[in-house]
Amino acid sequence: MDTLPGLLESKGLLNLHAFRRWIESLEPSVYAHTPYYEKWAYSMTNMLMERGVFTQQELDAKLGLLEEKITETFKPGDKVFVRHENYSTRWRKPHLRTPGYIFTKSGIIERVCGYYSNPETAAFNTPSIPCPLYRVRFLQIDVWEHYPGSPTDTIDIEITHHWLSLQDESVKIVNRPQENSKEPSKHTHEEHSHVHSDLSKVEQKAIDAEGEESPFQYLAKKLLELIIEKNILTIPEITKKIELLDKVTEEPIGKLLVVHAWTNPEFRKIILQNPAEAGTLLGLQVPKNIIAVENTDLVHNVIVCTLCSCYPKYLLGRSPAWYKSRSYRARTVYEPRRVLLEFGTVIPDNVSIRVHDSTAEMRYIVIPKRPAGTEGWTVDELKKLVTRDSMIGVSEAISHIIKKE
Repeated sequence: MDTLPGLLESKGLLNLHAFRRWIESLEPSVYAHTPYYEKWAYSMTNMLMERGVFTQQELDAKLGLLEEKITETFKPGDKVFVRHENYSTRWRKPHLRTPGYIFTKSGIIERVCGYYSNPETAAFNTPSIPCPLYRVRFLQIDVWEHYPGSPTDTIDIEITHHWLSLQDESVKIVNRPQENSKEPSKHTHEEHSHVHSDLSKVEQKAIDAEGEESPFQYLAKKLLELIIEKNILTIPEITKKIELLDKVTEEPIGKLLVVHAWTNPEFRKIILQNPAEAGTLLGLQVPKNIIAVENTDLVHNVIVCTLCSCYPKYLLGRSPAWYKSRSYRARTVYEPRRVLLEFGTVIPDNVSIRVHDSTAEMRYIVIPKRPAGTEGWTVDELKKLVTRDSMIGVSEAISHIIKKE
């Protein structure tokens, strides 16, 4: 998923601002509890449909949402259960025609009202097979926990066939930790420790912790299949991009830029004025939208993106999870010293902290202060002192590595 936006943009199929518009169109409750890359899947899906790359019906077919002919119907007197909202369609804002308060409640079929099209699929211009509409009668005391009326009071609701079952088949929803919107949680040291486990073990641990596949994960999988089937992107193209990102992650070119800024005063002047030109001097491709800022004895720079977590992965490697978190994005702009302290970075009172709120148009790299006592060190030795976190500004360059003679 990390590779698709860039590849689609290179094909002229993705506009960064439209990409964000679709993410922002998510309902607040869904947005708040949807992981970062799953929002991307939602956005890319809508953007490609908006551009006519594929149709709603093609996507619904891929997701298995096209209606099948109804072979079994209910009859008056049958006890039925109302399913929970169909979370398989939560990648888009649904058009629901069944009241939410009746989800998971049981009632009795009072009558068959006739056959009608499904309004929830028709709302998206998807062909709808006529399906039965039932009047279902519920006891009020079964619907409302503290109903004040008579135990024999009832409520009748017309409900289409696909909402009902003879068994309780309510969709189980994956529980996700909810972030406190009033007071975002703090970082833990493990989030930004410089000690890393074996990558394969870390990835497997993450997979094991994921649990049941979410609707947006399912959407991402089917979106990728559709993109390949439509020959929008090929597997070799995607693989090549993944390999490039992996290479950048292993050895970010930002480290080399920092070291040359430390060791070459002329290069330092150039990179602070024009990072792209500085990159050319080293045979590196540095985008023109990069700004380099330097930490000094009087100023400490730290980077954040409050709008969407913009980040120059081509310079610093893959962005860390904490950089994308609401906690970091919300708190860094108003309590930077406290945030830095949680990373173990203590900034003296006489040093000003300069927060840079990045945008889509410009990206940043911090040139950290060179650790004392490293005079005469080679480029490879100095590169070991430069970390991703120090190029974001949440930490200093490593100063405790002992040079091997």
